[in-house]
Amino acid sequence: SGWRPFIGWVCGAACAWNWIGLKMALFAAGLAGKELALAPADLGEMMPVLLGMLGLGGLRTFEKLNKVDRK
Repeated sequence: SGWRPFIGWVCGAACAWNWIGLKMALFAAGLAGKELALAPADLGEMMPVLLGMLGLGGLRTFEKLNKVDRK
């Protein structure tokens, strides 16, 4: 619980939307003969946050391996 898992889920959902959901929605709309005006999420703002969190997660693993972590 906390801000880090929340931001991770938000960034993960945006990535899933861009690379899976959007393409599936446009494909399904095309099969139905409809045209959708859906835009991809702006990953330019989210990727630095996600990559920063992944970097911080790596530092946390390093701390745990060296037994510096709090109990």
